[in-house]
Amino acid sequence: MPSLFAYNFIVLGLYLSILIIFIIFLRLAGSKSKSGFFSFLNAVFHIHAISNNDREIILDVYGNRMNFSTNRKLRIAIRIGVISSMYMMALIFVDGCIVSRNVLVSTDVCPMKTAMDCFHFQSVFDVSANPFFCPSNEVISTTNVTAHLLTCYKWEIKSQSLTNILSQMGICSSIVSLLGLLFKYLYLLAYRKYWGTILTVILGLSIIISPIVVWMTLGPLLSYIFFALLTTTIILIINALFLVYTVYKSKNQIIAPQSITKVSKNIEL
Repeated sequence: MPSLFAYNFIVLGLYLSILIIFIIFLRLAGSKSKSGFFSFLNAVFHIHAISNNDREIILDVYGNRMNFSTNRKLRIAIRIGVISSMYMMALIFVDGCIVSRNVLVSTDVCPMKTAMDCFHFQSVFDVSANPFFCPSNEVISTTNVTAHLLTCYKWEIKSQSLTNILSQMGICSSIVSLLGLLFKYLYLLAYRKYWGTILTVILGLSIIISPIVVWMTLGPLLSYIFFALLTTTIILIINALFLVYTVYKSKNQIIAPQSITKVSKNIEL
């Protein structure tokens, strides 16, 4: 049985490998004009490329026209959002199709899947772990080993079929679409001056504090996937605030045609 370090190294390597494959796929989808990247941006985050040529790229960022070619902060914000969503896609795909991880506490029942490799921890903050045989359908606390926390791994790839892989890919795309919509509405909320920004910050703090309270009162009930979704949501909240700041402070913001018309009418009056 591989050690805990080996499992963590394998899982992290799989996450990064699939993420790199996704990024390469987007690059190859339109290597000259970057059409693959902006198609993904449009489909997931609803940010449209108004002009995409060799000279400059203009994006419609939820009603604000921005120069993607010259605005470095805009590029950083956009890429953080794309990489965060694609990393979440890689994580869900690996967990559902290749290697799954479960977190158990001493009061839980051992999984009925006998092909799982488990490791036990003496406390939540324990960094060292030892292999643990978890008898199927038996309460962990009744075993001979005193374990406060267990992490179990299972090679899902051994029992995969083409239908299961396609279904998992559908789940991945659905999750990424939801993350894109979440980012859009977080941005629109934060874009509201003062009260919108304050409310977005409060939302981010509550998402950080709530799992800590649940962990301290009820124990570690959160799975790795839920924890990853929570972390991604926090990243998207911070990124939405950063994008709002970029839009407000950017010197490369392009005034929309309707705004120019309004200004000319006011001058005539």
